[in-house]
Amino acid sequence: GIYSQTSECIDEYQYMVSGIMTIADGSSLILEPGVIMKFVPGNTGIEIQGSLVAEGTVTDKIYFTSEKDTIGISTNSSPVPARGDWQHLYFNGADIGTSMNHCLIRYGGRYYSNYYNSILIGDCQVNISNTIVEESHSGGGGPGAIHLTASSSSVMNNVTVRNINHRGIHSAGVLTITDSEIYNCGEYGILATGGGCSFTNLSIHNNNSIGIYSSGSGCDFNNLEIYNSGSDGLHITGSVSTINNIDSYNNTGHGVYSTGANNPMTDILSYGNGNIGVHSSGATSPMTGILSYSNENTGVYSSGINSPLEDIDSHGNGGVGVYCAGNGSTLLNVQSYDNQDIGYDLNANLIHRIWETDVLDSNNVYPGVVGVAGGIYSQTSEWIDEYQYMVSGIMTIADG
Repeated sequence: GIYSQTSECIDEYQYMVSGIMTIADGSSLILEPGVIMKFVPGNTGIEIQGSLVAEGTVTDKIYFTSEKDTIGISTNSSPVPARGDWQHLYFNGADIGTSMNHCLIRYGGRYYSNYYNSILIGDCQVNISNTIVEESHSGGGGPGAIHLTASSSSVMNNVTVRNINHRGIHSAGVLTITDSEIYNCGEYGILATGGGCSFTNLSIHNNNSIGIYSSGSGCDFNNLEIYNSGSDGLHITGSVSTINNIDSYNNTGHGVYSTGANNPMTDILSYGNGNIGVHSSGATSPMTGILSYSNENTGVYSSGINSPLEDIDSHGNGGVGVYCAGNGSTLLNVQSYDNQDIGYDLNANLIHRIWETDVLDSNNVYPGVVGVAGGIYSQTSEWIDEYQYMVSGIMTIADG
């Protein structure tokens, strides 16, 4: 039915929703700490056009769950809950003041209009904190357990999303998420296509595809631990983003993979990944403070123009230690050693730095071989005979 008033649900009762309950625009439903809202299996849920204030406490959470859940009073003769028992909480243009704190949402995600979500946020901002979303169906190709449409935003703090059939969080809007954990999802941990997002202090692990995939521009990635992903750990295609203090390890694909321009990386630890440790192909995307080791392919890969490498340690990788092919790039304090290929594959303008500066090239499988990854050679220098030069692209010696 349509709820068109302002009142409070007290925790002395358990509430059983058997259809779609709509909180009308301008109305407000307040849930006391400890309230349990159960949903009869089927097309059941809550649509919030007004406001929902669900403020639990550390010791007294608010539950949104299946009728079959054993929490509270069991009213089902076959109390075996399943993912997708009920639909979702649909914040459809919800009023300002809507919030969720210390809540637990589980066994939602039944199909609804091409969506499989436990929480759907559209045309509004909903802030969520200290909340767990788990055991959500999340479809077989649809958005995530938590889904933000392009016209929505959310600030999430201390949110746990776990044990999801498909994606954990799918955001086409503006997502700000801190101090949260996403794991055991059947596809991406987080898929974000909107710009201006912020990801801080996150643990993303044991997801079956990419840990975090972001295609929006102007995003910030700070203090992330990403591991045991079924593909890349962190995959960024948007531009003008900052990537700082990332630990990405034991992922099936790349540790950190960035293709956008103006995406500087600092303080990156990448190891044990199934492809390149740290990859950047966007222009003006410097790397500083990179430790990349024991990856199955190249340790550090940079191909964008004007993208300097500084304080790099790449060792024990299955491919080239350091690949830097962009014109206008520089090397400073770079070490490449114990790799299973050549130590360096560089733009022609950088070759002389192997013996002229503090660049370490030692104990690689092909000692004394330097890769020349093409480029426009625009200087005057002498290449010494202590090295063999392997040209893998078009090297142009510029006029003059």
